[in-house]
Amino acid sequence: MRHTIDRQHPSYKEGKRKLLESKQDHLIAEAERAVEERKRARSGGGPPCGSTSDGARRGKPRGRRGGRRGGRRKASATVTFPPAECSPSSHEDVPLTVPSAQLNPQEAFEKFVERLSSLNASGPSAKPQRSSASSWTFRQQKASERWTEARPNHLQGLIEKEAVGHPLCCLCPKPAVIRCRECLPEEWFCGDCDVLHHKKQPLHNRECLIRGFFEPIPPTTRVMKGEDGYFTQEQACILPTVSVSNCVCDGTTFTVLPGKPVILININGRYDLHQPLYVCQTCQQQRTPDMKHFLQSGYWPASLNTSTLYTLDLLSSFQELKVISPGFSRQAFAKLLEHRTKCGGRSGHIKGDTLQRSFLEFSYASFEKDQLCCGAVFTCPACTPEMLAVSVDGNRKLYRFRRNGSSGDHAFFEGLFVAEDSAVSGFVDMIQKAVKKTQGRGTCGDSQWTAARETSRRASKLDEEGMEVAVCRHGFLLKALNMYRGEIFAYPMYLQKELMPAKAQFFAMDVACKYWPYLEKVASVLPALQELTTMKPFLSVMHARAHATKCEIKWSGRNQEGAGTTAGEEVEQVNSYLSR
Repeated sequence: MRHTIDRQHPSYKEGKRKLLESKQDHLIAEAERAVEERKRARSGGGPPCGSTSDGARRGKPRGRRGGRRGGRRKASATVTFPPAECSPSSHEDVPLTVPSAQLNPQEAFEKFVERLSSLNASGPSAKPQRSSASSWTFRQQKASERWTEARPNHLQGLIEKEAVGHPLCCLCPKPAVIRCRECLPEEWFCGDCDVLHHKKQPLHNRECLIRGFFEPIPPTTRVMKGEDGYFTQEQACILPTVSVSNCVCDGTTFTVLPGKPVILININGRYDLHQPLYVCQTCQQQRTPDMKHFLQSGYWPASLNTSTLYTLDLLSSFQELKVISPGFSRQAFAKLLEHRTKCGGRSGHIKGDTLQRSFLEFSYASFEKDQLCCGAVFTCPACTPEMLAVSVDGNRKLYRFRRNGSSGDHAFFEGLFVAEDSAVSGFVDMIQKAVKKTQGRGTCGDSQWTAARETSRRASKLDEEGMEVAVCRHGFLLKALNMYRGEIFAYPMYLQKELMPAKAQFFAMDVACKYWPYLEKVASVLPALQELTTMKPFLSVMHARAHATKCEIKWSGRNQEGAGTTAGEEVEQVNSYLSR
């Protein structure tokens, strides 16, 4: 019976690979033997390497005859060639051996090298394997070379971009005097077509070329042609909004006129525009957009009189910048917007304080909208419904000086993430009245821990000394409170009490060895806090290195069963983010 060979079968590929490897080993051995033959032929004597002569078997040859006979003996070698195709399905009979009399050692050696190269090229491991470091270096080098070659072309393109030329209007055959890159591919306009086209697009950044070069102009400037050439003239631009042309008389014809001035600020800077004024041609009633229409158009008020508006896209971008880079200030963002205004040929100042107040109002309104949509805030999806570990630590960099004045306004997010100060102070007073104070320093091993204290005095120049923050093992913010008496034990105890509904198994701290005995002492006096002892104490893995050896063995998270890879240092990562 004939067996059909499946070339895609894994066993066939494995057999072919082994066959190629055996042929390679055989060729290498034969090549080495040919090299020895070549050396022996050039030196004029000596047996080939790998062969056993009579002299080797019988010892040193006797007399001149034995030496001559050994010197005149011809080497007999067999040259082996692999078949043309290293495949089990090949039916061609290729001679594998060629007597050495047909080829001299030099030709045999070159033939072997050639066949060996062709066989290596057809093998599965023909390409050399580069390491990841060398391949990355090679790619970076090639990328640098390509960028170096392209630099002259890029420079030439930037220079040609500023060439004015003699363009024509894309809507009529007149010479163009305005270029608008936001209208690509139809970017060239004459003066009249520019007014008609950008009447409803006042936020486009345009460039004028009547002086022989591209010059940015504001939307309130139009270009006209006179007897002496082109000149500029001011015009009123209307803020684009949703239509508010509904009238009580059911009229359908309206005239849109410029209303009171309004300042619009978007990501490209400031625009001085006018609110639209709708006049009904039937009853001559006038209507202007109100706050509802502005919000539907994507604008947010900077003040209640709507004299200045921000786009929602601008406030969303500022919110994302604050999340990515918490140290980014509102004043720097306002300076950026002023620079964008100047680049667009416009002018005007942007107030950072007004931007901050409007942004806070926008954030609060967005939060209330998410609450109506049942959005969960400060909740880790991976730790729901049962949490494995909670990590708590203090951040002394989030302080506030006593001399800093406070407006006294009600907080937008009171008690949402940062606990109310009145609730925290009441809990601290209850703990300190129920438990007798123990004086002493929080020492463990050779280290002294400032957080290992039961009581602490208030700082003289600080109002808020920092924040106590609690996070889960994935770095999600859970709860925080303002510290007024240093890092005392009552603060993490309050956070632990607030997070009991999450059913966390471990409570991680950098001074867990000092905190847990204090918690047990408080729980023995106050039965309402007895449930806090159901958690397991967890000493942070990295901080445990600074504790005593016995303390590390007993309290370290690496020795806690069920903790997994929890490090207990997640709050340190969050604090490094909050400190900015």
